[in-house]
Amino acid sequence: MNIRAVFEDIIHSFGLSASADLLMAYAAEDLAQGWDNNFHPPRPWNPGSIFGVEGQVLYALIRDSRPDTVWELGVGEGCSSTHILMALEANGKGELHSVDAGLDIGQKIPARLRGRMTVWPEMLDDFLMRIEDVAYSRKRNKAPIPDFIFDDLSHRADDVEKIARFAMNFLPPGGFFVIHDTLAKAHAEQVMVGLRTAGMAQAGLRNYMIEPSDCGIGVWRKPQKEQDDGNASA
Repeated sequence: MNIRAVFEDIIHSFGLSASADLLMAYAAEDLAQGWDNNFHPPRPWNPGSIFGVEGQVLYALIRDSRPDTVWELGVGEGCSSTHILMALEANGKGELHSVDAGLDIGQKIPARLRGRMTVWPEMLDDFLMRIEDVAYSRKRNKAPIPDFIFDDLSHRADDVEKIARFAMNFLPPGGFFVIHDTLAKAHAEQVMVGLRTAGMAQAGLRNYMIEPSDCGIGVWRKPQKEQDDGNASA
């Protein structure tokens, strides 16, 4: 599936007002590349990073939806972080909160972008527990409650379920949840078990294999209102 066809399906499935031409123009702004560009020196990202076209979809959705707070679950050396931060920079607003307990988190993120990023070097359960406590008490100004989430963390079914449930409960109407590796041979089974258990796979999630990627990304958007529930199909 080419990137334009992906944008056309997202627009149709989730009722976006943007045109495919506009999303394509946003995608063309994004020059952060991906791990597939490793075949063409200077090899900006290591294997395991997202593909360039997947980053462009992420970038375009952030440019169009203009979120104030983006969550990123799984950072690595910072490929997806860079796509997200470049979109926030172009929007002139927004901050990124990234969760990863690994070493050398975000080491390749350009210095100029780091001012918009907060890294939470902790385990997912600890992070979600603290945020959910604040969210349930409605003190939204004291925690980074997101309006856009990107998940590329462990790919384990239990973690995917927790993140997807959080997205369904706490994203505002119109907020996006994007997840990597929904169709990847090594991860798809676990990822889709988590999404089905959370109920997201049955609630309008769309999966895309974007040329030349062999990973797949899932996209879900929280309905703007109850009657929009039927606009997207799994």
